[in-house]
Amino acid sequence: MCSGNSTQPEPKYSSGGEEPRVNAGSDTFPPDVVAAWSTDRRSLTVAVINPTATEQQLELVIGGAAIAGRPRLWRMAPSDINATIVVGHAPVVAVRGAND
Repeated sequence: MCSGNSTQPEPKYSSGGEEPRVNAGSDTFPPDVVAAWSTDRRSLTVAVINPTATEQQLELVIGGAAIAGRPRLWRMAPSDINATIVVGHAPVVAVRGAND
């Protein structure tokens, strides 16, 4: 279970039409954080999405589990907020390991 101390803000626009009554996301706003164990419970995956254009800080605390070994970091981020994927061109977004 992921939890945080920064709940989603109220929607800025009035409800109606396609506007939701609440904003989607987790209590870790603005980053959205999800964690899941592998079937054999040997691996824990933590996914963090930053939906903003600014860098966000996150303190990750894992409780109730004995974590062993070195973690591996994989990052997927464009070099520019306006990055686009164009068919036939090299991808501008790629998954990279921390040591790549």
